[in-house]
Amino acid sequence: WASVVAWSAGLLMLWQRGWLPGALMLDGALAPIGLGTWIGTFMMLNVWFVLWPHQQKVLGLVPASVDERLRCSRITHLSSRTNTMLSIPLLFFMAASSHGGLAG
Repeated sequence: WASVVAWSAGLLMLWQRGWLPGALMLDGALAPIGLGTWIGTFMMLNVWFVLWPHQQKVLGLVPASVDERLRCSRITHLSSRTNTMLSIPLLFFMAASSHGGLAG
C-alpha cells in the first residue's frame, strides 16, 4: 500500500499546483516531473500487477507447485530489481523539475 500512497500523494501535489495535466502531457518545463510521474506510475503498476501476485506464490499465501514457486521467485527478483533501477531516474527527474536539471 505504500506505493499507492506515495503515487497518490505525488499526483495530489501536482493537481494542487495545477501542474497535473501539463506534467502528464510532458509539456514544456513540466516534462521532467512528468517523466518522473510516468516512471513512478510504471513502478507502482509493476508492484501491484507483477511483483505482488508472484510474491504471494513464493510466500505460500497462494497455492503453487514447487516449480511454479521457483519461476515466480525469479520473476519477483527481476521485478524488484527493475523498480530499484527505475528509482534512480525517478529521483533525478524529481530533482531536475525543481532545480533546473534539464533547463535549456
